[in-house]
Amino acid sequence: MKLATGNVPKKFALENTSEAAEQIVQFADSLGANILLVGKIQTGKSLICNKITDQHFEHKPALLDKPFEFNVSSQQQENGFVALDDTFSFSDDRIKEFLEYIAKNKLRFIFTAIGFDNIRESIFEYIDKHHNYIIVEIE
Repeated sequence: MKLATGNVPKKFALENTSEAAEQIVQFADSLGANILLVGKIQTGKSLICNKITDQHFEHKPALLDKPFEFNVSSQQQENGFVALDDTFSFSDDRIKEFLEYIAKNKLRFIFTAIGFDNIRESIFEYIDKHHNYIIVEIE
């Protein structure tokens, strides 16, 4: 279920990535929400995504044709995020597998996607039905 929608200026995302990331995390934490970052190419989505996961999650999953690899250690923070960057270039089944894994293991996720219109309907519906999230658009 979408809990909130917000905007971050591109300039702020690129020039103040750490601050933007922390503001997004604090807001998501206040709602206990996952994060869906959307925006055009080269708007700082990946920078923010990497900054959040570097600070809040030790290991990222392997993607493409490889199985997901997680090492959820004691060093992971209780509300740690795991990232799937440019998620929607992957198949619907792969993303659902990822979502089911993190739901089962009580992890939180951050997705990035180029624009809002290109999010595959089936995946968006899956997220909407099964997860609380905020949408942050990088303008």
